[in-house]
Amino acid sequence: MAFTDNSFTPATFDELLQIVVKQWNTEFNTNYDVETFKGTNAYRFAYVFIQTQIEQQATIAEIYARLQVYFENINARINNPKTTNNGIIEAMRDKGYIGSVRENTQAQAGSLAVAVVVDTQADNYETKKSEILNIIKDNSVAGLFYDGTESGDLQLTNGQSITFAFTPSENIPTLLRITITYAKGSKYARISDDEVKEKLLFNLAALYNLGNDFMPERYFEINRDAPYAADILLEYSNSKTNNVFTSAVYTSAFTELFTFDPANIQVTQHE
Repeated sequence: MAFTDNSFTPATFDELLQIVVKQWNTEFNTNYDVETFKGTNAYRFAYVFIQTQIEQQATIAEIYARLQVYFENINARINNPKTTNNGIIEAMRDKGYIGSVRENTQAQAGSLAVAVVVDTQADNYETKKSEILNIIKDNSVAGLFYDGTESGDLQLTNGQSITFAFTPSENIPTLLRITITYAKGSKYARISDDEVKEKLLFNLAALYNLGNDFMPERYFEINRDAPYAADILLEYSNSKTNNVFTSAVYTSAFTELFTFDPANIQVTQHE
């Protein structure tokens, strides 16, 4: 097994078997190699032990990936001042909202555009709208023009009234199709289709958000999620792809959010 800056790679069955054979020879003064060891009764017990180690290392790899996401989020909180774009997103999150901020071009300098995941048809929408506008007011600098489809006038501490605004997110129902090809001879335990769905949805919740580019290769990986696989293909289909499945990266507008239903995830695993 090995750690890198980006992942933890579990050892293979053969690598673990070589370790067992080496230690066996040292402990019992024998001279087995891997092939001759496979013919002994000891191999039967070693096989069970190695499979257990493989399952544990797969779990460690998943924990490592989750810790990376956790520390990335903590570092983001430390490094984001209150009035930066990410600081506004963090302030939204603290109040239970998912938000994103437009990256301005030179022509849009001096304006602030915020998108928020909110149901404009909800009975309590006016209350939520007021709360969102106040979050923007309290976490942005003075002198900006606020761009958005939902707006309201709020009074500053100096008595001046300013129009603040935001845009509700464009929620895009998305179909997912994941195809996993088994690695020949792999000794890693395979997971069920339902477990694949569960992992995929967890990764999406951790790694994808409003306004993010959609990068299929990021959300289900061999080392982190399926070490028994030789290849993984994650495809998606929605109105932005003309309802055609694709695995290409989608460059998102800051207002766009792909949404997922477990019933609309197709899993195929095969040799």
